[in-house]
Amino acid sequence: DDMGRNSGAILVWQREDVKVSLNAVTPVKLTDPDGSLNDNLGEGGVAISSDGLVIAAASSQDNSKRGSVLVWQRNDISEILSTVTPVKLVDPNGADSNLLGYGGVVLSSDGLILAAGSYGDDTIA
Repeated sequence: DDMGRNSGAILVWQREDVKVSLNAVTPVKLTDPDGSLNDNLGEGGVAISSDGLVIAAASSQDNSKRGSVLVWQRNDISEILSTVTPVKLVDPNGADSNLLGYGGVVLSSDGLILAAGSYGDDTIA
């Protein structure tokens, strides 16, 4: 909520070895650099690729409830997540109250395919 009440955030705990307790790790907090009041980043959950290089989460209330999906992608697992600038994905034909990502996002295990519902979209294709 660094960008205002209910702006939302993603917390990521990354450890070097499974022998290290997650309780001993300080989480990295990911936010939308353009986030604002009531965006609700992460409300529908978070998706992560099997190699941990791609993390995605929706902000369904963003931009007059058109919604957006933020994707953090790093080249190597050792790259510090807090230094990665997210890419913001939007529906280019989206309208107010479409709620892109309202139910969350799904990411393929290899991170190549991302899908997000647009719950309020009522246009005919």
